[in-house]
Amino acid sequence: MSGYDAVTAAPVRDDGRGDAAGHRSPAGGAGVGGATGAAAAAGGFFRVVVEVDLRPGSLDAQGEAVRSALRAMGYGDVAAVRVGKRIELDLQAATAEAAADRAREMAERLLANPVLEVFRVRVEPAAGRRRDSRGRPAAAARH
Repeated sequence: MSGYDAVTAAPVRDDGRGDAAGHRSPAGGAGVGGATGAAAAAGGFFRVVVEVDLRPGSLDAQGEAVRSALRAMGYGDVAAVRVGKRIELDLQAATAEAAADRAREMAERLLANPVLEVFRVRVEPAAGRRRDSRGRPAAAARH
């Protein structure tokens, strides 16, 4: 064993097999960040979007609070509101598929609660994305 998972406090092994519950090591057995130098060099950066929503049929207390507030503000035509979250990741990977797989692993382990939530992963096109002098995605301007 090489340490403990920061979220579950479960033991994590260097070999990528994970603990008895099936959790994989954060690095996936390939070193920090999960990609070997050769794999990362062959690919590039990918913008991966993870959208997390409550499971269908789950009570959405936050959505109900928003709906109630909207009605109080005069938007009586709002029948229902569901609140979720969108997480954007700029990942370095050999292929878009590898970036999506890595983001799926992150969502399963940390970004979504599998008991209450479902998630979708998609890779957005890289065209037009600004890069810094090292080829990394440039920081987005804030409004």
